[in-house]
Amino acid sequence: MRIRSRKDLYAGLVFMASGVGFALVSQNYPMGTSKHVGPGYFPALLGIILAVLGLLVIVRAALVNNPAPVRLALRPLLLIMAGAVLFAFLISRIGLLTALAGLIFVSALGGSEFRFREVAALWLVLSIIAVAVFVYGLGLPFKVWPL
Repeated sequence: MRIRSRKDLYAGLVFMASGVGFALVSQNYPMGTSKHVGPGYFPALLGIILAVLGLLVIVRAALVNNPAPVRLALRPLLLIMAGAVLFAFLISRIGLLTALAGLIFVSALGGSEFRFREVAALWLVLSIIAVAVFVYGLGLPFKVWPL
């Protein structure tokens, strides 16, 4: 077998090693049954899926030529990370909705096109979902507004 993409080969090996590792470690916990799963069932299942994914990536490394190198897009990466850090910093200080606005608007600046109306609509929809799921559904004690 001739390897055409070393990057895919290494990624596949990491996936396989991680998956096998998770599957082996999960054997120390009771598995249970499919109807009554134990604490080891889910990690074992995910480990197996990860190992199979790694095998598929390794097969891809043998079949597909090396793709053209991709230039690192530093601006989007930094803005998305800044949005996540801003959210983490603001959520306990000024509330869920305003922290979510900071996350979405700063992260949206990392894209190639920034349309205020679209980003505002995204914030509105995600805010409704976040409050419904986290505050009302799960009962998490988030301060919704900065008041």
